[in-house]
Amino acid sequence: MTVREASKLTINVIMEFWKKASIPTRAEQHCIQKLESVFYEWKGLQKHKSRSGEAHKKQEHEFVSHLEDLFDIAHQDALTIISNPEDRAFLLRQREKGRPGSIGVRDKVTERKARAAGERKQAEARWRQKSVDEMNISACLTTLKSSSGKDSDHDQEQIAMCDDEYKPVASSSTDPADCITKPVPKKAKTDVLTTGLMAALDRTQTSSRNAVYVLCETASSLGHNVDSLNISRNSIHRARCKARTIAASHLKSEFLSVNHLTVQWDGKLLEDLTTREHVDRLPILISGVGCEQLLAVPKLSSGTGESQATAVVNEIKQWGIEKQSELKGITAVAAFGVLVYLRVWITAPLAINAPLNDFLLMRQLLEYPDVNISSVTSKKLGLHLWYISEELVALVVLTV
Repeated sequence: MTVREASKLTINVIMEFWKKASIPTRAEQHCIQKLESVFYEWKGLQKHKSRSGEAHKKQEHEFVSHLEDLFDIAHQDALTIISNPEDRAFLLRQREKGRPGSIGVRDKVTERKARAAGERKQAEARWRQKSVDEMNISACLTTLKSSSGKDSDHDQEQIAMCDDEYKPVASSSTDPADCITKPVPKKAKTDVLTTGLMAALDRTQTSSRNAVYVLCETASSLGHNVDSLNISRNSIHRARCKARTIAASHLKSEFLSVNHLTVQWDGKLLEDLTTREHVDRLPILISGVGCEQLLAVPKLSSGTGESQATAVVNEIKQWGIEKQSELKGITAVAAFGVLVYLRVWITAPLAINAPLNDFLLMRQLLEYPDVNISSVTSKKLGLHLWYISEELVALVVLTV
C-alpha cells in the first residue's frame, strides 16, 4: 500500500468523527496532503535519529508535543458556517492545549435538527413535484381543448381538474364508471405577461405565487377585468422560464468576442437558492479589450480543482468560444515565445549585459506587431526598470 492510499483511508476514518461533531471540513485532497506532511516530517526525523545535536532534539520534542494537539482539518470558514453555538465552542475548545471536552454518545439536538432538515427537504420535493404535476395537467387540458372538435361526446368526458382555463361540468350518467366531468373551455384570455414584466419580477425576487396577488390587484385597481387576463401561477412560471431562456440566448448571440480573452473564476461558498445548505458556486468571467461578460455561476458538487476546471470548460464550449480562444491564444503565445521570449531567457544569466538586454527588450516589446501584447508586456517590464541608474546607462554604451 502506498503512502497516498494509506493517507486516504486514514482521512476517511477521521472525517467520520468530524461529521459526528457537525463540523465542516476541508476538501479530502487537502486533508490528505496535511496528513502526508506529518508523515514525511516524521520520516525525516527518523532518518536522522542518530543525531544528538540540540537543534535535532528540539525538533523531535516539538514533533512529539504536536501529536497531542488536534489534527485540525476544519474548513477555513468553519466558525462562520457552523450555526450551533455549542458546536462552535466545541471546536474552539478542541484547538486548545490538552483538547478539553469530548463528543457525547448521542447528540439529541443535532439529531432533531437533522430530522427537521430532512422533513423540510421532503416537503420541498413534494412541492416541486406538485408544481410539475400541475404544469402537466395544464398541458394535458390544452391538448384536450385543441382536439375537442374532432372527438366524440364520449371521448370528451374527462376527469374534472381545477385549472384557470376550464370549468368542470358534471356528467348525467349514473354509472360510477361514467361519473366523470368534461372540461368546458372559457373565452380566450389576454396575455399580459411580457418579457419586461418577467424581468422585473426576477429583479425584485418576487415568487410566482406572490406575483399572482400583485398583478391581480394591480389590474383590478386599473379597472381591468381580472377574469379576462391570463394571470396564474403556472402561467407566470412558464413565462419566466421562457423569458430567461430568451435573455440567455440573446446574450450569447450578441456577444462580440475579441482576439484575446482572459478567463477568470473564483469559487464561493454560498447559500443554496432552494435549501438552507451552503453549496460551492463558481462565477466564471471572460474579459478582453473592450469586452467583459459573466458566463455563468454554476453549482459544483465539490470545490476541487477538477470540478472547477470541468465547469469552466463546459461553459466556454456552451458559449462557442473554445476554438477561437484556444487557436488564437496558442498561436499568439507561440509567436511571442519564438520571436521575443526565448532569446531573452537564454541571455538572462549574463549579468554584465543585463542593462543593454533590458533596453533592447523594451524596444522590441514596443515595436511588437500585436498591439495588445505590446501594450501589456511593455507596461509590465516598465515596472522593473527602476534599477537602471546613470552608472548602468554607461555600461550599456560600453557593451554595445
